[in-house]
Amino acid sequence: MARNLLFLAAGLLAGFVVGFILANSTGTRDAGGAATQAATAGASNEKASSQQLSEKEIRDAIQTTDARPEDVELQKRFGMALYAYANQTRDPRFLPDAARFLKRAVEADPNDRSTTVSLANLLFDLGQLGDAERFKEARTYYQKALELDPKDVNARTDLGLTYYLGEPSDPQSAIREYRKSLEIDPRHELTLQNLATALIKTGSRKEAEKTIETLRGVNPKNDALSDLEALLAQSSIKS
Repeated sequence: MARNLLFLAAGLLAGFVVGFILANSTGTRDAGGAATQAATAGASNEKASSQQLSEKEIRDAIQTTDARPEDVELQKRFGMALYAYANQTRDPRFLPDAARFLKRAVEADPNDRSTTVSLANLLFDLGQLGDAERFKEARTYYQKALELDPKDVNARTDLGLTYYLGEPSDPQSAIREYRKSLEIDPRHELTLQNLATALIKTGSRKEAEKTIETLRGVNPKNDALSDLEALLAQSSIKS
């Protein structure tokens, strides 16, 4: 049921950090520009390619980015790199920092749908880590992204999940969003999985069974099928 996360190369962050180090060591004032150039070049520096970063280097880069809130491109690029690094290293300590940078980028350019979705995904991840209030924040940005592209099935499905996983859980609102997603793509597997789960929770057994069968028709090897069938059987026992 969990949303698939986007994992990018940790070398991207290394490229930014190397840019900061090079800028500082050469006396260059435009640290943000150097960081961007290093990342764009594919992080060719030895440290970037080895992807070995000290926490101090990362913290220094975060501090420098915080000192340049007007540099929207830096906020976006470094925020994305930091988010990718936190995902790949499975180290959530830097996620709040990445969220702060991406929020600045979205506030400066509300029409940047890609960054808006990334911010929503990041906040969703923080929600999954135990901060349920973050699901409400994520919901706001998924809605903004859907205003820019109402046919984004993935964002619509993730919006539904913010209702289902929030506290208190709101499966009916989740179901509403899942159905909108399926109107666009009736064969979207993740939406079908989540819809079946929410239907079981609300006691809508017949529709849940139908949804599971639809999912089986789309992909008989879907990993969630056995879990959904077990969940459905368990709900039958309880009822």
